[in-house]
Amino acid sequence: MTQRPGEALALPVATPDGSLRVTGFDGAPIQAPLQGGTLQIPAVRSARQIALGAERRVAPPPIPRPAALPQLPVLSGERPLWLDLGRDQSRSIAITLAQGGLYRLETLGRLHTKGEIGTAFLPGLDSAEANGAGQNMLIQRYLRAGSYRLTVGSVESAGRIGLLARPAPLVTLPPMGEGGLARAALPAGSGLAVPLTIAEAGRYRLELRGLGRPIRGRIEDAEGWPLLPEGDLSELEQEFRPGRYRIVVAPEAIESRLIARLTRLLPPREFEGHGPHDLPMTAGATNQWREPADRTAEREPDRWRFTLAGPAKVKLSIGDGMGAALHRQDGQRIANFAGGAPFDAELPAGGYEIRAQALGRNDRLDYKISLESDELQPDVPREVLLPAEIPFSIAEDRVVSLSTFGGVELRGVLRDAQGKVVAREEGSANDWNLSASRLLPAGRYTLALSSPAAVSGSSRPTARDESADEEDHEGEEESDDPPETASADPDEETSPATETTELRLALPAALPERPLAVSGEATLEGRGVHRLLLPAVGDGQLLVARAQADQSLALSLERRKEGEPWRSVATMRGQAPIVAVPGEAGASWRLSAWTESGEAAPIRLAARLASPSANPAPVEGLDGLFAAQVTLADEAALAPGREVLSSSEAGRPLAAASTILPQSRRLWLLTTSADPVALTRLSGERLVLNLPPGETATLPAAPAPRLWIASTGGEPVSLEAGRGMGLGTASSLALAGDAPLRLRSPAEAPLRVTLRALDPRLSDPRPLEAGAFRDSLAPGTAQPLTLPAGAKQLRLDLAPGTAAIAGWRNREAVTVWTGTASVSRLAEGEWTELLLVNTGETAAPVAVQSTPAATPLALAADRPLRRFFGAAGSVTLPVAAQPGQKLMLAGGTARFIGREGELREGAAMTLPGPGRVTIDHPAGAVMAWLEGAGATAFPAVSPRPAELPSRLPLSGEAMALSLNPGGPGLLQARSTAPVVLALGDDAPIAFPAGAEFHRYLPAATVLRLLSPQDGPLTGHLELSATPILPAAEGVGAPVMAAPGGTVLFGFSLTREATIGLGLSATPDNVRVRLLDEAGMPRGEGVAQLQRLPAGRYLIEARIPADGVATQLRPAVIGLTPRGDGPPEEIVRQYQAMAGITPVAAPR
Repeated sequence: MTQRPGEALALPVATPDGSLRVTGFDGAPIQAPLQGGTLQIPAVRSARQIALGAERRVAPPPIPRPAALPQLPVLSGERPLWLDLGRDQSRSIAITLAQGGLYRLETLGRLHTKGEIGTAFLPGLDSAEANGAGQNMLIQRYLRAGSYRLTVGSVESAGRIGLLARPAPLVTLPPMGEGGLARAALPAGSGLAVPLTIAEAGRYRLELRGLGRPIRGRIEDAEGWPLLPEGDLSELEQEFRPGRYRIVVAPEAIESRLIARLTRLLPPREFEGHGPHDLPMTAGATNQWREPADRTAEREPDRWRFTLAGPAKVKLSIGDGMGAALHRQDGQRIANFAGGAPFDAELPAGGYEIRAQALGRNDRLDYKISLESDELQPDVPREVLLPAEIPFSIAEDRVVSLSTFGGVELRGVLRDAQGKVVAREEGSANDWNLSASRLLPAGRYTLALSSPAAVSGSSRPTARDESADEEDHEGEEESDDPPETASADPDEETSPATETTELRLALPAALPERPLAVSGEATLEGRGVHRLLLPAVGDGQLLVARAQADQSLALSLERRKEGEPWRSVATMRGQAPIVAVPGEAGASWRLSAWTESGEAAPIRLAARLASPSANPAPVEGLDGLFAAQVTLADEAALAPGREVLSSSEAGRPLAAASTILPQSRRLWLLTTSADPVALTRLSGERLVLNLPPGETATLPAAPAPRLWIASTGGEPVSLEAGRGMGLGTASSLALAGDAPLRLRSPAEAPLRVTLRALDPRLSDPRPLEAGAFRDSLAPGTAQPLTLPAGAKQLRLDLAPGTAAIAGWRNREAVTVWTGTASVSRLAEGEWTELLLVNTGETAAPVAVQSTPAATPLALAADRPLRRFFGAAGSVTLPVAAQPGQKLMLAGGTARFIGREGELREGAAMTLPGPGRVTIDHPAGAVMAWLEGAGATAFPAVSPRPAELPSRLPLSGEAMALSLNPGGPGLLQARSTAPVVLALGDDAPIAFPAGAEFHRYLPAATVLRLLSPQDGPLTGHLELSATPILPAAEGVGAPVMAAPGGTVLFGFSLTREATIGLGLSATPDNVRVRLLDEAGMPRGEGVAQLQRLPAGRYLIEARIPADGVATQLRPAVIGLTPRGDGPPEEIVRQYQAMAGITPVAAPR
């Protein structure tokens, strides 16, 4: 309808079954009240269209009444609910939890079960199958208060099961804040709560690591509301406001360990201005170069500073367009470097300053400057991929802390600059990462990190608490039986890690020394290493000290003798470490204590001097500690009845060990009980011993033919029982005589050894018929053989696990022991008895051949060994050496046993005196000789001059030729018969098939020749000298070299410089060395980068004797100094910008 202007409408309407709708023409609703069945539409100013309509109400369909929920069995309380399940049957159980938390839901019984838990709205919260004990299902998760349905079922099984729902144990750690580190070892089924304290708002990185597994859990606020849903917490970044939070880690079905770390993420540091700025190591820095506003003003350089704690090889680089000068802290200039030409060299410890500026005027030039170091630097973490060897150095004696953070189990070996083992480290009971802190002398060190996953055994123990001199290392007890054939060095066999591990070096500062009284208790405050001087410790007195704190500590006991620096002799760790040492004449003592985290924490420290008696007596002021001093009847190994700390040597700290190895007849003990310590004398049927470096284990003498077998899993150990010893693969064997058994560890490292005694059944003696014996020995038997009188040569072929002992009833017996590998050995002597032994559990074949010998083999100062062997094998012979003489070998490897049981191994070794050497040799020539005072490999022969070139006949047992090339050159010597050659003072080289000898000859010298066998030299010798080929900047011209030949390329440096050199060989089979003018090696490899002082150098390229003719081409870069101006194209670009155009030459 239409409503006219000013007209009000009143319309009667009826809406019995619906509702009325009034709208305008545009569909907009119109307000019109309905009064008593009349619709009142008010008047309007302008006409409009109105539409009336009715909406019919439709009744909604009826809602069906839901079916009643099934009446489910209810699981509650600590008692299990028992159910019967058919094969592959499932049943549901109702669970109502009064409060939220970690819960453990599991089945009991022998069935293969599965389970699923959910709510009315989330039916599938979690599920599990056969992941608990046996084949039971186990669900462990965080559940809030409420009602749940648990559905369990059997899988291909039927029977009765129990259901149990109970709160999971929750281990709570102390609160962790920014930079904090938490460690935990969790029993199976236990969860973990780590409170977090956030002091400042910001973004943080939270890292949780498990050993080879992800960590699942959630983060909640102080009221228990989750910040994130439950998930992987291995590494995440999260914004936190100030307050308290909690990490809740879900339980695992097995025992587990984890570590957690919270780090605040700070924005990258921004630099501006000329500084001075601290240059970050590794990360580098960016800055903008600014020119002075006044062009006539002096340009102030940007200054960057850094400090090295020890000598380090560093690389400094700067962006293009910038130049820099490196200065010492005292202002002395060291070197210049620029963009594209970095500084790469070794620097001593100290402070340095870099002064950088643009090469030309270039305001607002953005650049980056970086500093890198091969050596690990303090407080600069490094990511390493296992296995890895990381060097570091310190310029002064100080405490060094090394720590790792990662998800890979680690083993660390710390070595000094000479390669000597300083310490071996492993993780603790609740953390597989390394955390080592100890006092180290100034010097260079290398930390070798590896994963022990693939190591089948170890010959040396590792402990978190060391009791050892700084020059050695003593470990604690490990498992009882190491495999006898395990690897000798754990760091040699490792499995590669699948992720990186963070390594960090810290150098806590040493605080001033102060005295510590041996009464009362001192409280140490502040961050750093607290050093406390102790009073003198008298003979017979026992010094005992204990430190206590709320976090892990390191307590170091240090000793100083007159004229020597302080050296740590024991470092113990924990929240209450204890050190103790018997008094030593002339020694001063000091304690050092510090927190392993480096944070400041109160440390309570007490020290006492005790004079113990035979029975344990309380140590005054140190509750729970009891000391005793026992006098022993002899030095036999002892087993204490309980855990004790012991020492039998003045000045050697007390250490824990399951077997006590007395080094004297006075024994100090420290225990936690006043009860007497039962000491049981060990007979040695089967023992596992941990020997500190340089110590000796002694066992009572036993009647022959008892055999002692010492297995280390690595290198054999010195073992003496009165009838000599033999070395085999990873083990040693000794025949008992009239002396106690003495087992010595090497001086440089602790030793873990399994000692076994064997009493073989002795058979009736048998003669050696027709000079030979071949038979199988029954297990655990010994067969004596009677040998003919006179000097003889014995050839012994022995199966694994067997031994042959010549002259076995005498102290000078010679033992051949196989260990786990077969042995073929030649021995010469005048023995009349031979004992063959089978130590194994199965029959083993042996073979003996005897032939007369005119003069038995021997090695003396004037009697070298020169012999050809037609087949590979081994030979043993006596060595008449003076202490300090060297045994040299060409053509094999050697093991030496001294008369006092000293062991040496290698192709060149310094001998302690006379003994016996065993040489493992290939087929061919073998030569062994002694060097040193009164010893020489060559008979005294007067040199005679030889022309270059020339061809000389060889005669006599030895010859000496005086060579004078008239200048540096390449000597070439070729022979037509076997010969031994030595140039100057170099070691002799045997040529069993004729010589092909090429050596750098810097000046006049003597070439010595020796026959490689009994008899005179034969054949001819060809001598020649070729000049050194010059090598210039860039790639040189190709030259040819014959098989076995050598080519020398020479170049000169007028200044110290970094030189890059390489050699291309076709085919690629060449050995390259860099030599100085005196012929000393400076580097090796076909591609080298060397920092060299001014001088003349040689590139030696040597082709193998079994190679082919080879084309060689040298390349040298760095001989010509690089220009310090801009490139030509940049010069032209700036000239064009300035409107300067070079004038072309007229045509």
